[in-house]
Amino acid sequence: MRQWKQGCKKDNELSWYSQGKSLNINLWPTFKTMQYNMNRLRFIKVRDVKSPSRGNEGDAGLDFYIPEDLTLQDLVKANPALIFHCEIPEPGKVTLEYNSNNQVQVIYISPFTRILIPSGIKGLLEPRSSMLMAANKSGISTKKGLIYTAEIVDSPYVGEIHIGVYNTSQEIQVIEAGQKLVQFIHVPIYITEPEEIQQEEFYTESQMWGSRGDKGFGSSQNIK
Repeated sequence: MRQWKQGCKKDNELSWYSQGKSLNINLWPTFKTMQYNMNRLRFIKVRDVKSPSRGNEGDAGLDFYIPEDLTLQDLVKANPALIFHCEIPEPGKVTLEYNSNNQVQVIYISPFTRILIPSGIKGLLEPRSSMLMAANKSGISTKKGLIYTAEIVDSPYVGEIHIGVYNTSQEIQVIEAGQKLVQFIHVPIYITEPEEIQQEEFYTESQMWGSRGDKGFGSSQNIK
C-alpha cells in the first residue's frame, strides 16, 4: 500500500507526496459546506409570504418580506396603541388599503410613526450562540426615510418574527404587500456571565484595561 505524507500547503489545498508523486486536495468546497451547515436559519411560514433570501451570493443579510395576507386584526394585535383607518392618509395615523379578501395590500405610514409588522416567519437559529440583527435596506432608508428600530432575535425565541418600521421623514410613506422590507444579519455572540466585584478590585484591574475616563463616549480623561 502506498504511504502518503503531508507536504506543503497551498491556498485552500493540502499537498501530499509519496515516492516522487504528489496528490493535491482542494478543501474549499468542504469548508464551504461545513460553514453553511453550521450557520443556519431553519424556518416555517405561518403566513403567505416569500421565503427569506439573499439578493446576491455572499450578501451579509437575509431579506425579509411583507406577507400577502395580513389583516387589520393582525396589525392591531401587534400595535395596540396605534390608530388605523381606511380613508385618506392623514398625519398621526396608519392608513390601510385592502383587496377583495380584506387582506392588507398597502400601508401608508404617517411621519414620525412606528409600526410593527408580522413577518410570517418563525425560525430556529443555529448555532444557539448567535442572533439575528435587523439592518436597514439602504435604498428604502435613504429614499423613503424608513428605518428599522433596534431589533434583535435571540436564538431561544421561536415565535413569529416582527419587523419594526419607523418613518423618519416628514411625508407619508407607502409600503406594499410582498415588498422587500428589512434584512436580518446572522451574528455570532458571546454568552456573558455578569459578576459583581469589589470597588478595590475594579479600580486595580481597570488600570490594566486602559486609561479612558468616564466622561461619556470618547472620553480620554483618566478614571479617578
